[in-house]
Amino acid sequence: MKPELRQSYSRKAIHKMVGGQLQHYLPFKDGQILCGCFNTSPKLNPGAPEEVLFGRAPIVEEMAEMVYRQHTAIPIFIFRDSAQWEYIDDYLCIGLSRDADLLKSKMKKHPQRGIIAGVLRFRKV
Repeated sequence: MKPELRQSYSRKAIHKMVGGQLQHYLPFKDGQILCGCFNTSPKLNPGAPEEVLFGRAPIVEEMAEMVYRQHTAIPIFIFRDSAQWEYIDDYLCIGLSRDADLLKSKMKKHPQRGIIAGVLRFRKV
């Protein structure tokens, strides 16, 4: 089943549609990222879906590497309200940066975000 554009879904419904984990920002299975679930609050990912900031944790960094390497578009869901994630379209990850100057700039711009280990770039397909 494919999500409908501009429709909202719970994380459980997204899980039933695409699989993967219920709480990861990039749910995956067998080394493939299945979708992106991004919260655009200033504390998390204010530039999503085009720019996604990720923190320093092994699984978080591994998921970022996976989505960058797979070269296939994924459905993107944006958090709108409690248990409401809006499907906004399919996006392709076109970049991953760990550039120290970029990260320093992003942490200065978004101090509430905490440590930023990298930046993913996405474009609508």
